[in-house]
Amino acid sequence: EKMSLEVRLLEKKHIEENGQSILQISFNNLEIVDFQLNMINNHGHRGLAQVEKYVFNNITHLKYNVQGYKSLEQYIKSTEVNIDKFRKIFNQIATLVKGCQDLLLESNNFVLEKDCIFINESDLSIKLINLPLVETYNSDINNKYTDIASNTMTELMMSGKVQAGSGEFMINAN
Repeated sequence: EKMSLEVRLLEKKHIEENGQSILQISFNNLEIVDFQLNMINNHGHRGLAQVEKYVFNNITHLKYNVQGYKSLEQYIKSTEVNIDKFRKIFNQIATLVKGCQDLLLESNNFVLEKDCIFINESDLSIKLINLPLVETYNSDINNKYTDIASNTMTELMMSGKVQAGSGEFMINAN
């Protein structure tokens, strides 16, 4: 049983670098799988955020380019989200998570958290963060997916953006 390493992320932070919007995720002493990092960078069109790594003082930093995208957190606060937009976003997330095996990426290494799912406002395309690590980030990506989808739906219903009862369509990411 691989250990989940959620506790071992040092930090996630948004930075601006050379005019680009970057999500930087940092941790120590974790092994990067280089061919997975290359897979991520060769398949940006599938919805994977492009990533660069650098190591400094035994701390590994992964820098994900999310230029032109808003985090799910920002998107929900700033945008009129209806049920169709919600469906389109979460269907894409499920498709990408399911389809990553053919890129030899680990589905449990997607970071399905509100500040790590990115949405383009104009066409609703997404960028997801996949950690190209030997270790496993989530113990169960399906639980993670169901949680983020239902939490997002709840938030939309609480804010009055989506009618109650429209969350009956949940999709399994496996």
